[in-house]
Amino acid sequence: MNHKIQRINSYEDDRFDKTILNQHGAFIVDEKYKCSFKIINKDSAIVLFDKEVDIFQLIDEFRFYSEHIIV
Repeated sequence: MNHKIQRINSYEDDRFDKTILNQHGAFIVDEKYKCSFKIINKDSAIVLFDKEVDIFQLIDEFRFYSEHIIV
């Protein structure tokens, strides 16, 4: 399944935790699903996503912006 994935570039968005926004780890998928990456160290992150989302496509999009994170 091919999703429309939008990265949230704002530091102010009530849908996401401030820590996630500050790390630029907030994404909206198909204009309705919240997904987030919380960076926990220099090469790892915790991913929160809805089951309707193709996690591999989401991770690829995240890696485009954060190549150093393994997830």
